[in-house]
Amino acid sequence: VLFRSQAGPALERVRVFAERFAGLREVVYNDPRQRPYWFPPFPGIRATPWHDPNDYPWAAGLRAALNEIQSELSSILKQNLTFIPYMRNASGAAWSLFPLQYMGVPADRFATVCPRTQAVVHALPDNARDHGFGDLAFSCLEPGHHLVTHYSADSLRIPCHLGLIVDNSGDRPWLRVTDETRHWEVGELLAFDDGFDHEAANPSTSARFVLIADFWHRDLTPVERRALVAAFSPDFASSSANMRARSSDAFACMRAGISSERSSRRSSAIIPLPALPLRGRVGWGSDRKSTRLNSSHVALSYA
Repeated sequence: VLFRSQAGPALERVRVFAERFAGLREVVYNDPRQRPYWFPPFPGIRATPWHDPNDYPWAAGLRAALNEIQSELSSILKQNLTFIPYMRNASGAAWSLFPLQYMGVPADRFATVCPRTQAVVHALPDNARDHGFGDLAFSCLEPGHHLVTHYSADSLRIPCHLGLIVDNSGDRPWLRVTDETRHWEVGELLAFDDGFDHEAANPSTSARFVLIADFWHRDLTPVERRALVAAFSPDFASSSANMRARSSDAFACMRAGISSERSSRRSSAIIPLPALPLRGRVGWGSDRKSTRLNSSHVALSYA
């Protein structure tokens, strides 16, 4: 908990960030191409579309766990457990997830199926399990599908993809962030800031599977991270009950034997975006979005 008496120079960037979020201060983009849709850019941290995983202390541990993580994914697929459609198109679920954590909310019923994956990531430094939008999930991108350009909610965390099943024998699955395109490789990491525009496609003939794990941006100090968690976690908590109910229902479907066959016959459960109880007005982007900001928590970082 952040108390007024603890605030000072160490929290100046948090104060500026909160004022930007509340529409009380003009937003200054660290990079003009960066457009996170929920939170404004955090002042003073590097705005880089692609990050070198080797610059982060968690990279080696995640690579080292490849065999364990692949084994648990294999078990999920052999049991025909249902991946939850996240993005659909006319032919069915183009992108689907098996979430262990979604938008900061543990999906406990899913996580029990792959305890080692969760334990490995949670033991890594700077994992974003306490971040309000933090994700940990197995991700499936169907063959022949394309995810159009989009932006994520913030740039406080860095998503990392660990390649698990990737068909690079012909046309290779790819990920573009701004003006650079890279390819997934089994056992390799791709780390990027999804507050920049990005898109992905799988032109191969097989589904692409990766583990998505979010980590805190390296330029945030420990005290800044604690302040962000303290300031915003009550707002995210309101969505926890809904997410837990959804994950329980989806797991019940899996236990009932619903197949994860990659077709339009997949589970109809859709992971919801949370309705956050915030007060105020968001003041960034070309379309000022209405939201509500918890002023009592923002005041903690103002003091």
